Amino acid sequence: MLNQQFKQWFDKDILKNTRKNINFIKEDLSHSIPCCDHIKNKNKILVITSGRTGSKFFADWLRNDLDLWYCDFRKYKIPFGYEPFKWAGDYSRFFDTAQNKQRFVIKHIAHHFENMTKDQIKTLKNLETYNVVLLRKNIFETALSHSLAFKFKNWTKLKDVSTEVDWNDVKFWIDHTCQNYADILDKIYGFDYKDIVYYEDLVFGKSTVWKNESKANAVTNYKHLEEKSNKYIYNEHRRFTAFSRNKK
Repeated sequence: MLNQQFKQWFDKDILKNTRKNINFIKEDLSHSIPCCDHIKNKNKILVITSGRTGSKFFADWLRNDLDLWYCDFRKYKIPFGYEPFKWAGDYSRFFDTAQNKQRFVIKHIAHHFENMTKDQIKTLKNLETYNVVLLRKNIFETALSHSLAFKFKNWTKLKDVSTEVDWNDVKFWIDHTCQNYADILDKIYGFDYKDIVYYEDLVFGKSTVWKNESKANAVTNYKHLEEKSNKYIYNEHRRFTAFSRNKK
């Protein structure tokens, strides 16, 4: 399964690099996100998303702007602070804490549902969260971002990079992203959602590490990959063809 291969790509160096870049610049979190103004009166928010969609920035914005609690799982020796179900395990301590909180935000990556037991999924539902879906229209850029992150073991930004990216890596992440999107939109785990927010609509600060910058200058075979990706998405994931083309 995709999730098993995904896990195999992690190692201690990757986790160490990610911890170094976990803090965000407050200046970048002060910006308003107009498409989310109606969410401001919500107290318990579950963001359901896929990887490389700006979800860390979005969750940080919610936490800071709405003054919501989040569980820093690094205290439990689990990195990626907003993703409580990244690995299978006992999360009773998390649920006990969340149930006692009146205001919180949780970021949840769709394929992490595979790591949860039926009882854990039921308990998560019982938190009675306001569910928001976060997607990125540009599936090619999403897949390319995944490929670069794993290649350089860096989940924030790349400086002075000039590299060629293997098509098979991009293809894998296209499949991965489209599967996550389908699972989210089809509500296969029974989580309804109230809103869909798009990465392309988020307002990024000038210095944020998640700023939407084209990778065309960094990837030497960018155009070739983009053309192959568009054809592949059309042939294999036609459901998302128009979705991906409407990416501006």
